Amino acid sequence: MGHLGNGDFLGVVGHCRTKARTLATRAMPRVLQMAIHRQRHAQEASRDDRLWRLVLSEAAEFSRSEGGSADVFRREVVPFIKRSVRCRKRFELYNGAHQFVLEAFLPRYRERLYDYYREQQYHMFVIMLSYPRSGLGTNYVEPYQLARRLLPELRVLDYGTGIPYGLVHALVEDSSAVSAATLVDLDLVHCRFAEFLLRRLAPDLKLVVHRLRNADEMPQLGETFTFLFAKDIWEHLRDPQLVLEYVLGFADEDCLCVLDITHHGAEVHQHITPDVGFIVQALTDAGFGHVADVGIMSGFARGAPLRVYAELTADSLR
Repeated sequence: MGHLGNGDFLGVVGHCRTKARTLATRAMPRVLQMAIHRQRHAQEASRDDRLWRLVLSEAAEFSRSEGGSADVFRREVVPFIKRSVRCRKRFELYNGAHQFVLEAFLPRYRERLYDYYREQQYHMFVIMLSYPRSGLGTNYVEPYQLARRLLPELRVLDYGTGIPYGLVHALVEDSSAVSAATLVDLDLVHCRFAEFLLRRLAPDLKLVVHRLRNADEMPQLGETFTFLFAKDIWEHLRDPQLVLEYVLGFADEDCLCVLDITHHGAEVHQHITPDVGFIVQALTDAGFGHVADVGIMSGFARGAPLRVYAELTADSLR
């Protein structure tokens, strides 16, 4: 491969927080490092704001399709989301209090977590709608950007979908970027919105949606996938390694997986398995090797994307 241009260098190295990336960045003058950081931060903020506005606009239309009021959403809910971002600490305090109230009044909630989720589904939906404005876009968008660099075809499995910001951004940038997508989440309002949003953005996308009533349920997956994205899901499962092993049974030989395996703190509310680092063993057993950390997400690959990543990382240091 030839020498990487500045844009490619930032694109690849920006995703690959490895020893190679650290060495390359440290070799730059401090002023250049700061300039690159400021430029990238401004680009990310602009990107996330555009994504946020698009999703809010579609959420208004979704409220109408649900039989609700798009006017109320725009007039009351959107300003509330904007205020909640500016007052995030207060919003988080209220969120915690709300969950403790549900725990207090829903007996044996750990045995009936779907009821627990259903009782707070609209509250969770509002929180999810605030993510890009809260500076969390990197954890959703950049894994998909990495996947597009490493894979010739994206057949996506988005497990624990929430609002699929990364998938939405990929389709907005290039409607042909993804050939097929499978969503897996609980049968709640945000899952209905995810399907509504993707069908409007990409009517020709081959889309399958699994709506579960039990987070530990094994969905009946069909075709193989080349890209697995899974954020904020494993800590909600009783046996996350068992579920991941099942899911990896549908992984293509050339596959990239980007997962959230961070420690999620205390065992409280729906976080019934907060320390999920041990699930990496399932990836290792399936032949995956670590390639990159993107935000709080960790990337693992096998086959062609693993080789492509190694080539790009090596070439960026020349």
